[in-house]
Amino acid sequence: VRDTYFQSDPFEFMSPTDKNLNVFQGVESMKISQCGWNSAWVSDCFGKEILNSIGNNPIICSGVTSGFREAVITYTSYMSGLILSSKEELDLANNMILSKIMKASIFPSCERNGVDQGIHNVLIHSNVLPNVKIWQQSTSPVANMQSKLAI
Repeated sequence: VRDTYFQSDPFEFMSPTDKNLNVFQGVESMKISQCGWNSAWVSDCFGKEILNSIGNNPIICSGVTSGFREAVITYTSYMSGLILSSKEELDLANNMILSKIMKASIFPSCERNGVDQGIHNVLIHSNVLPNVKIWQQSTSPVANMQSKLAI
């Protein structure tokens, strides 16, 4: 991670009983659809329909994600299932939204530098992951420093 600064002990804000997957906003004033990089990662890998459904949401940085065992296992299973186009990793029968995302996905042909952030934002903003806590930049224990700040 080259653009993140921990403002305090990164484990201090997590309780052992916390079931959350913790994710952290980047530049709060910029939406996914307003960023050329993030919107391209989503539209190139999942299509315009998925981009339109999540594009008005803030960018969530994929560089720092934290949580306890169950939340992280679920998250990494969904991420790897989409990247590898592996239906075995995903519980598609019990999740209509995830099934739609999987059908729209064109992995691995869209793979390129940074596309993991597109997947990350699709999973977070499509509400397919349980117990997600989105930390705003202004109140987060993690400061994500973008390469270009939005004003």
